[in-house]
Amino acid sequence: MKRQDLNADPTQHQVWLLYSAVPFPFNFAMHGWFVVNQKGTVNRWEFGQFGGPCGPKKIGVFKNLFPLTAGMNKYGWKLEPRSPSKVLFKIEGETGSMAHQLAIFISQESTAYPFKNTYHYLGPNSHTYLQWVLNHFEELQYALPWRAVGKNYKGLQELTPKTH
Repeated sequence: MKRQDLNADPTQHQVWLLYSAVPFPFNFAMHGWFVVNQKGTVNRWEFGQFGGPCGPKKIGVFKNLFPLTAGMNKYGWKLEPRSPSKVLFKIEGETGSMAHQLAIFISQESTAYPFKNTYHYLGPNSHTYLQWVLNHFEELQYALPWRAVGKNYKGLQELTPKTH
C-alpha cells in the first residue's frame, strides 16, 4: 500500500487502522498503527519497541517514526524487504464527528498511554495500545482480529476508559 492509496481528504477528519505482518518467524502475528488525517495534516501513531538494524532499541508511542503506510520489515535482522500494509478499519467525518473525536484523542492523548514504557511480545504491545484507544470509543464497535496478540492484555482490562 502506498500513501496515495489512503486518499486523505483535506476537508475531512479520517482515521485508518493499518497493519502488516511482523518479522519472520512470527509473521502469523501482526503489527498495527493508526494513520490520522486532521483536515490535511496526516500522521502515523504507533506503540512498540523498535531497534536492531535501525538503531538502538526504543520503547514508546511514536509519531511518524516510519512512513505512513510502511509495513514491518519481513526479517528482523534487515530493513528490507518490508511486509505490505493493509487497512483494517477506516472512519471519516466532519468537525465534531466520531472520526474527529478519535483523531483528536489519538493526537492528544497517546502520550498518556499507561504502558508507554513497557513492551512485551504478549502485551503490552502495539495491540494493547490500539485496544486502549478503541476502548475509549466503544460505540465504534470495532474488534481487533485474533492476530492482534496483546489486545486482551490483563492490565488493560483493569483500566476504566476516560470519556471522550
